[in-house]
Amino acid sequence: MISEADQQMKQSVDSEVGAIFGRREASDNRLSRLYTMRGLGYKGLGELDKAKNDLNKALELSQSNLTAIIEKL
Repeated sequence: MISEADQQMKQSVDSEVGAIFGRREASDNRLSRLYTMRGLGYKGLGELDKAKNDLNKALELSQSNLTAIIEKL
């Protein structure tokens, strides 16, 4: 789960000039989901500091991320 999230975070997100409205929000939601996935992986491994950092970052990117809200340490 952690390596999958890391791999997807490294993938480029299209950021051409004049991008359509909402693309940044979509990118933030995507990253929030990936930080949540990685945070849950760390939580499962007992690496609670890393889990907390990732779940907090997920909430910074999307305050409506219910999974991150519920799982936040």
